[in-house]
Amino acid sequence: MSCQSLPIRKAKVDSSPALCMASHIYMIKNIIFDLGNVLLDQKTITADVYFATVLKIPKIDSELFYKKYKSDAITGNISFNSLTKLYKDNFKSALSIKQIIEEYKQLYINDVREINDNLLDLVSQLGKRYSIYIMTNTLEPHFEHWKTLGFDTYFKRIFRSDTDHFIKPEKQAYEFVAQEIGANPGECVFIDDLKENVQGAVQTGMKGVIFTDFMTLVTDLARMGVMAGP
Repeated sequence: MSCQSLPIRKAKVDSSPALCMASHIYMIKNIIFDLGNVLLDQKTITADVYFATVLKIPKIDSELFYKKYKSDAITGNISFNSLTKLYKDNFKSALSIKQIIEEYKQLYINDVREINDNLLDLVSQLGKRYSIYIMTNTLEPHFEHWKTLGFDTYFKRIFRSDTDHFIKPEKQAYEFVAQEIGANPGECVFIDDLKENVQGAVQTGMKGVIFTDFMTLVTDLARMGVMAGP
């Protein structure tokens, strides 16, 4: 499947080292990537900001309202349609649920800027030696857009919070993924741009890398003995 829906960029090289954390020594068999701000270059904007923009309400009001439902929305305990209805009813919007969702989706699509093509090429090469996965905190409209980019062809499985019912950085999230792939956590490397998510993985027994840029990631993986190619 083609990944040409977005402009392609070369990952920037950052001279500052990524924080690399490892647990006990195991043979690495699985590599798990986050999606947003790792494989995709996008603005870090959360659902509450999108809802505030669509409904034309103060951001602070949307932030406080979203906090009450964020965990349930990300873990799929309430659907995105239900979350939208809660917003519509609470802020008495004249827009239909369908209109709110469509405008929300467009705002999100506009904020996804580029695909990290270097990293996607690395994933393809790593896949010749390791089982490669995605583990992401997401909401349905976000993932619907990601599916159009062709990422599913590069990964053995995509673990998404809203259908697999987890939320990073809770320990149970990483334990669930390790159990599902039939691996000891120490056989897994987890890569994320957020320190707290990597720390959650490491506390579960996985090895972890905080993603800052492509070349630093390659260096950190090599230090762990992770090499691309057949």
